[in-house]
Amino acid sequence: MSSWKDKLRTAILLHPMEVELVVELPLQTFQAYRMSTLVSTVWINRLLASVIILNCWFSPFVHLVMRKYSAITRQLVCVAMDSLLDIVYGIFIPLAIFYPYWRDYDLTLYSFPFILYYRDEWFINAIAENQQLFVTSWMDFAATMSPGISLFVRLYEIQRILTAYRRSRAVHVPSRVLLGNAGRHVSTRLIAVASSEPKTLYARRSLHALLVLWGLVVAMLHLHSTVVAVRGADTGCIVEMRPWGSNKYTCTVFEVSCSQKHIMGRLDEMDKQFAVVNPDTLQGLVMSNCPVLEVPPRIQEFKRLLQLKIYNSTVIEWGREAGLTATLHPELQVMFMLEVNFTEFPMGLRWDEPLPVFFDFELSGTNLTSVPDEMEKAWGLLQILSIERAPGFTQVPPFVSRLSLLYMLLLASDNIVSIPDDLLKDSNLMYCMFNNNPVEEIPANVGNLAGMTWLGFPWTKVKEIPASWQQKETTPGAEGLPDSKTVELHLFDSPYCGALQDSLTPTPWLNGDLMMGWFETFCHEDGAAAVPYFYPVEAEHEWRARNRG
Repeated sequence: MSSWKDKLRTAILLHPMEVELVVELPLQTFQAYRMSTLVSTVWINRLLASVIILNCWFSPFVHLVMRKYSAITRQLVCVAMDSLLDIVYGIFIPLAIFYPYWRDYDLTLYSFPFILYYRDEWFINAIAENQQLFVTSWMDFAATMSPGISLFVRLYEIQRILTAYRRSRAVHVPSRVLLGNAGRHVSTRLIAVASSEPKTLYARRSLHALLVLWGLVVAMLHLHSTVVAVRGADTGCIVEMRPWGSNKYTCTVFEVSCSQKHIMGRLDEMDKQFAVVNPDTLQGLVMSNCPVLEVPPRIQEFKRLLQLKIYNSTVIEWGREAGLTATLHPELQVMFMLEVNFTEFPMGLRWDEPLPVFFDFELSGTNLTSVPDEMEKAWGLLQILSIERAPGFTQVPPFVSRLSLLYMLLLASDNIVSIPDDLLKDSNLMYCMFNNNPVEEIPANVGNLAGMTWLGFPWTKVKEIPASWQQKETTPGAEGLPDSKTVELHLFDSPYCGALQDSLTPTPWLNGDLMMGWFETFCHEDGAAAVPYFYPVEAEHEWRARNRG
């Protein structure tokens, strides 16, 4: 009784392994196209293209060059190479994408070092490459699973070929005779290779022609993307992609450095620079070293923008016609401004409704004096607010406690003298830091303590702790807390700690210096909390130096 393999071969004149190759190649090509749009590492994309081309060309090449060898030998070589290519495609390439993130991950913090989030390329690449690593569609699922299934089938086929080879050696029968007696000794795969039936030979030659053509198409697509990238290369491009089939230069993270481009940052100059990149693929934008920065309306074309950064610039004009909006920038998540001067809080940042996924707004080293009240609505979904090194910034924005999703408030190295006692009472902050401010008094109510982790007043003028904090029962915002809950209170280099310095003795079960109600108080420098500001200013200066001009 004939097997399913015989029936399949009779119907389509090809062996199931050859059918499997025909199914596998479109899936691999789909993955290669997808990777060309998501992974910026050139050698990884080049390796995957090479795997597909080898997968297409190797079998025809072997059958042409090794035609004088036995069918068993040719088949063994083909299956062995197919297995090796599956290992590279299904294991090595995903590991090459994943390894840098494994290397960067801090096992002691159970997180990535925070400085990575500020790098121009890391955040963008992490989002894109995670889409390549994880399954996002049924097509992606099939392409991801195919190498594992193929490898299993091919290893089984190698076993069958070797078994047939040992049998042929044992009975000393010439290969053409042995292959003619497939029912007793050899797998149907070997029959498919050795068969001289005209229809079978025609089907196989047609398949080989198709494979050669497919490999040529893949090679041309990869070569075309390389030529487009080389010809369109711009010195301002920080992360370059090489998508197959695109005639446009694709840069996903782009910096317009006015000093490097020898421009001032005027409207027409910036518009000309923005026109260089493909607006459909730009995800990160940096504007730097512009003494007269005027943001053009063309910024509204960047609908896939994830990250926006302005460095060492003076914003002269950023009107509503160039404003960021929920409709035009639905993917914008973070905005960083370092060493930036404003004549006023830009109208282009006063959006009418919250951006859908915008969660992080950070300014460091600005001349900002206040935040307009209208930003309460615009920042309705904000989770991180950081305003640092702003000498003219003297008061906490009055609406911060009404930002229901805000969990991190960093107001360091400003000029805040006082904090109204009821300002933070409705907040749900986890991190609330006022490092290096001339604050003299801590507000008794800092919001719900259930989620609070850090409360910081190092390098301040705080002389005493609110009396209500002395006992757990009298602390505002502590209702229903478990006894094990603690909040780190950092007061390094404050008058309060100075007065206690001589009386402090180490406590073995405390990381801090003393326990007061819910608060574990630190009077010594402790890690990330004991810094005058949190934005990695020095690192940013180093990153921007490469495009300073």
